Amino acid sequence: SDNLRSTQYQTGDSIVLWDYEGEVDTYGLGHYTYKDLNTANADTFGLLYTWHAATHELQLCPTGWHTPSQQEFQNLMNATDVISGDLSSTAQVTALQSSSIWTLGTGSNATGFSALPGSQRTPWGGLGYGDQYEEAFWWTSDQDGFDFVNLSLAEPLNGEEKQIGFGTCDNPNDGMSVRCLKD
Repeated sequence: SDNLRSTQYQTGDSIVLWDYEGEVDTYGLGHYTYKDLNTANADTFGLLYTWHAATHELQLCPTGWHTPSQQEFQNLMNATDVISGDLSSTAQVTALQSSSIWTLGTGSNATGFSALPGSQRTPWGGLGYGDQYEEAFWWTSDQDGFDFVNLSLAEPLNGEEKQIGFGTCDNPNDGMSVRCLKD
């Protein structure tokens, strides 16, 4: 029920810290960073990782856990439909959201997933999508061709329908949250 906060792989090898403005300067290596480049955000939101860190052969998640696949996240979404009894994207997001921290405060956390608006960071240093949404992104272990699959959910700040779904990005150096799933 928390985003990962590890700065090391299972082996004890360190993950590279991306704590500077601008793009990642060592491509192909796993990196981690903080929401809004603020170290104080790690306690609440966890860390944001590049896809290389989330799927590295040294294993980011603790022993007995792994970075979920797209299908495993889909299973969570299917269970959310059953729990909420409502197939709308707003009901799914509400059931996954923590009941605190989101600006609109409309999450019920009926699933116990406790999603928080951890946002993302692009390889060029951009932070999230700005003032229109609060959002959360999690890496999956999957690729779609040359793109990298993630799960995202968003709460529009104008009160429109919440959004959830899978997306892809063409750069593995985006920083997104990781949730570990027990093997």
